[in-house]
Amino acid sequence: MLSAIGDDLDEMNALTSSLPHDLQSVRQRGFVHKAQLQGLISDLVAQWESLDDQVSDALYRQQTDLVEATNRLLDTVDRLYEATASRATVDSCWAGVRALQSRIEAAHRSLTGMYDDFGDELEEIGSLIDRVEWMLDQVESAKFRLLQGEAPLRAASAEWVRQGEDDGPNGILYLTDQRILFEQKEEVTTKKVLFIKLKTETLHEFMFEAAVSSLEEIKVGEQRDGFLGLGKTEILELRFDHTAQHSSALFHLKADQAETWEGLIGRARSGDIDKALTGEAAVEAEALDEARSEIPTNCPNCSGPLEATLVRGMTSISCSYCGTVIQL
Repeated sequence: MLSAIGDDLDEMNALTSSLPHDLQSVRQRGFVHKAQLQGLISDLVAQWESLDDQVSDALYRQQTDLVEATNRLLDTVDRLYEATASRATVDSCWAGVRALQSRIEAAHRSLTGMYDDFGDELEEIGSLIDRVEWMLDQVESAKFRLLQGEAPLRAASAEWVRQGEDDGPNGILYLTDQRILFEQKEEVTTKKVLFIKLKTETLHEFMFEAAVSSLEEIKVGEQRDGFLGLGKTEILELRFDHTAQHSSALFHLKADQAETWEGLIGRARSGDIDKALTGEAAVEAEALDEARSEIPTNCPNCSGPLEATLVRGMTSISCSYCGTVIQL
């Protein structure tokens, strides 16, 4: 049981050592959100330097004491083979075995209790970095391109459930700080005999986009499915205003929480997500806010309403009525 403690320490040491490099890697690849990660990881690294020594010392002491206790018990067990061994000797051995087992279990609980909370926090941040790496992999192979100044927030495998279709396209749903996007990315069977697949085809197509600013309503829920209803599908329903290509869209998320998406979309809509940007991205977001506050609501040439969606990196907008270009 105590050898597993050493395995835990090795695993946490490896993860703690890799997290700063992993964070630097995703930053270089374009993940500019969650600026607080740098501080959280630095705190974990500093905490681990002390905790590792404490747990290692405690583990050594516990192992030393328990080995000595085990050796003493073995001496008692050896006497069971003597001709003079009695029932009392057997009972004494059993009591010793049970007591030693209790000591081992107590030592295990005590040692794991020293790092359980740290391990949970470490695993949470490690899982977050893994999800970000997966998202960036998907973005890099996507059929769409990010706009200048646009940064990805989250991605998940999903099914786009469209009205009148039994099976919608499966693929990746993306959320950036400016848009919601979906692209089909799945392998479909094009030929089969009975239940044997003879030919498959990979479908990869950009199918949907909408500005976050065009969202009017978000609904989340879950649907029970599978054998005896033990499965669960996370449902994300979006409704958009007249500026969007689609009035609504329904997605079934896979291996992700609809409420998490609801929260992130809400922060992107309100601009609150920009408070956790890093470096140059934060400066660019501030410049965009200033541009938004100065942009006129009507075209200075024809007085028509300006309905263009302003995104990061834009230097001008055009009037949809007369074509006049307005510099930002």
